[in-house]
Amino acid sequence: MAETRDIPDYPLTDYVQPEIAELGLYVGRFEVLNTQMDRPPGMHRHGHFELFWLHGPAAHFNDFEHFKLPATRPSFILVSPGQLHRWEGADDIRGTLISFTTAFFDGREPPPSRLMQLGYVNRMCYPPVLTADADLEAGVAPLIARCEQEYATRGEGWMEMCRHSIRLILLLASRAWLRHEPEPRETGRSRELLQRFQAEVENSFRQPMSVASYARRLGVTAGHLNDVVRQFTAGTAGELIHARELLEARRLLMHTELSVSEIAYQLGYKDPSYFARVFRKSTGQAPADFRTAIRETCRAGVGA
Repeated sequence: MAETRDIPDYPLTDYVQPEIAELGLYVGRFEVLNTQMDRPPGMHRHGHFELFWLHGPAAHFNDFEHFKLPATRPSFILVSPGQLHRWEGADDIRGTLISFTTAFFDGREPPPSRLMQLGYVNRMCYPPVLTADADLEAGVAPLIARCEQEYATRGEGWMEMCRHSIRLILLLASRAWLRHEPEPRETGRSRELLQRFQAEVENSFRQPMSVASYARRLGVTAGHLNDVVRQFTAGTAGELIHARELLEARRLLMHTELSVSEIAYQLGYKDPSYFARVFRKSTGQAPADFRTAIRETCRAGVGA
């Protein structure tokens, strides 16, 4: 288990009593939580999902990218487990936070989780921040209100009501992304393959696996897999695997005291010096230099 440095991991028990946190769900007002939490603001992470429906201008830092929230439209934000994030200008925003675990979302459904079918989970197709258009607001706002009411009153079937509301919210957000980037019907199977590939990469990126190995798992050729990935991401399957490795390396450099060699071994590299060369080529910095720079940036409170 990696030793953490400066980047706290906040569990659901920080928000609510343990017997409720065990259910895997928390629903509350962001502005209330933001003023009542007895902890310093700054970069942090969670072992659960956090869904935000917010109003007002602010900025959100998520896994080394900076997203500005508009003043005039609601913002939908989904933070996945393990993502490093923080808020800037949070005193000026209001809205709802829904925290939930994968187990709560799935209910009695077997794996793999339907969450992995969403393009903004782990950010394969879309970023995790979306400015709501009128259609998305009309669909999501009543569901958010329903979640708040069910969680507060906890009447008969309240957990199922919250679970289904969350599922609908996430599906509506997916539709909103597709409105920004409409696709023909025949791409449906391709998108499904991309989603399955996403799930495989998330489960196996720490192992040295080739594109051909992933393709065999998915029952397609490496060429077809590359074609599908290019269709949606403008990159190759190999580049997508490398991007996930690089993200994990940056996370580990930022919030652990693992050495560069230890990080290389965790990511399946047998030669740490080769890992360091790959990292430098991708980021323009040596791993140790990146670690120093990103920590100084976060201490200064400036988004990357």
